[in-house]
Formats: sequence, C-alpha cells, structure tokens
Amino acid sequence: MKLTILILSTLVYSVHNYIILIVCPMTSRSRFILGNALGRGLVEAGHQVTLVSPYEDKNPLKGYKDVVLTGLAEAKKDVSPVDLGNINPFIIIWILNFIGNQITNATLSHENFKKLINSSEKFDVVIVQYFKSDALNILQCHYNAPLIVFGLTGPSFWINPIVGSPLEPSYFPDLLLDYDSNMNLWQRTVNSVLLLCNYIIKHLYFMPQQKKLMSEHFPKCTDQDAAFYNASLIFLVNHESTNLPLPLVPNMINIGGHHVKPAKELPKDLKVFMDKAKEGVVYFSLGTNFDPTNMAPEKLKTIVNALGKLKQKVLWKYDGNVTNLPKNVQLRKWFPQADLVGK
Repeated sequence: MKLTILILSTLVYSVHNYIILIVCPMTSRSRFILGNALGRGLVEAGHQVTLVSPYEDKNPLKGYKDVVLTGLAEAKKDVSPVDLGNINPFIIIWILNFIGNQITNATLSHENFKKLINSSEKFDVVIVQYFKSDALNILQCHYNAPLIVFGLTGPSFWINPIVGSPLEPSYFPDLLLDYDSNMNLWQRTVNSVLLLCNYIIKHLYFMPQQKKLMSEHFPKCTDQDAAFYNASLIFLVNHESTNLPLPLVPNMINIGGHHVKPAKELPKDLKVFMDKAKEGVVYFSLGTNFDPTNMAPEKLKTIVNALGKLKQKVLWKYDGNVTNLPKNVQLRKWFPQADLVGK
C-alpha cells in the first residue's frame, strides 16, 4: 500500500499559479512596453498579473489587469530630454535624482495606486521597474512577498548595490560618461569622483526623500533600510553580447530581448521598397523618449542632409513634416519596427 501511494505521488504534477504585481512607474512608453511584455509572458506561463503604469494594454490577456496611473504620461510632455546629453554628468546626477523623487511621489500619491494598496488584494511576488524609485521596494513589506527589481539597463552603480554585486570604477565606466572599459588615468579619476559624488548625493539627499515617502505611505513598514537592499532577484534589460564581461552575483539575470516577438510579414508597399534597395536599408527612429518635432530646425536640416548622402534607402519614423525630403528617404509616423528588424 505504501509503495502504491509513493508511485502515485510521483505521478502528480503540481502547478503553482502565482499572483504577481508589476509596478512600472516611468512615463516613457518604451519602458511600459518592456514591463508589459514581461507581464504578458508571465500570464502566458499561467500566472495572474496586475501591472501598474501610466499606460493601458489595449488587448489584455485573460489573467492580466491594468492599474493605470492616469495623467502621468501626459505630464511627461513638460519635460524634454533633448539637452541632457550636453549637460555636465555631475549636474545630471542631481536631475535624475530629482526626477526619480518626482516619479516615485506621483506613483505613491496617485488615487488608483492608493486604491490598489488599500484593497484586500494579495500578491505572491512584487516586481518593481527601477529608475531612482527605491521607495517602491517597500511593497515587499506591504504584501509580505519576495521582491524582484526590474532594471532598465545593464549593471550600474545605481542597481548593483541593491544585491551587493561589486563594480569597480577602475574598469567599469558610469552610464553618464562616454567612456569604454579601456580608461586612462584621468578618465578613471573622473569616473571615481563621479561615483563618490553619486554616493554622497544618494545618501544625503535622495535616500532621505525616499524614506520620507515610505513613512508617509507605508507607516507600518518601519525597516526601510532592509527594503532598499532586500531584493530576491534582479532582471536586467541587457545581453551578454552588448555589454562588458562583468562579475555578477547569481541573482542578477540578463533578460535583454524578452520583448522581441517573431517577425510578421511586412506590408506590401514596405516589402517592395526594401526589395528594390540594392544597397540595403537604414531604419532611423529616435524612440519614444524624444519628440523629434521639438528639434531645432538647424539640427533637423543636418539630419536630412546626412540621410540624403547615404547610398542606402532610409525608413525614417518621424511625426512631423520635412521639406525637400531626399529621394532615398521614406517618412512615416509609424513603422512595424519589430517586423522590420526581426529575423
């Protein structure tokens, strides 16, 4: 009898259906796409997902629910990243910390988010998309659930400390610097000083602001320092082929490309355009974080002239109108990007 029970027990397949909360507070639609792809993948694997973000999935799967932070996506239009590349990295540290505090506060204070955390809903896992939003890590305490941090870049001096994964400024350049790993003495010095400034600003300005938000919205969760550094896992939107070879602790996992879907058949007019391009095709898009219609006329003219000199045909995603468009350039407000560059 005991043998029979043992054999039957080995034939039983246990399915764990988790209820997962994903919080994607950033107002960039491209960041929502990454979080949405992760959520849809988890639903397809049999789990239930609630995703908090400024955007809504127009075609949600069964088992997927949006909590939309209405108004946040529209508010981002008042902030332009056009000139960030020309600002001193030491100033950008302050700007990014300020933006992080603003986004975190807007998320925690939003009526729809408050309704969620004050409801009776329970979650087995919490996934927080990270961008200077450390206070959101307190959700692990609120729901008594493991925390997964969803990093939007590869390893960095921002995210590695969460799980104690080392990075040395002698060979790893800060994301704000235009250096590679082969730094000279001066560049290593600048990199180290920038890291020190980042550390000081983080602990004297940024962290106190984040702790204030945690105390205000989650007064019962008093161990704030533990929330900052208690992630069970970190997902990195990164791939080994595109980053430096770095030592990482085992719970930092690269998931770069998780949002990529199999390419579909191109529309007929695009297929004809590309098939006639004997020298190849260049696809040019500035993404969702930058509105090219706000570009200075002289910069737009420079881009048009540069594209016109290419021997390849060019597909240019652009929302505005361009006069004197070169013959090799086709302009559209939208292209099926994944199908264009997919295999």
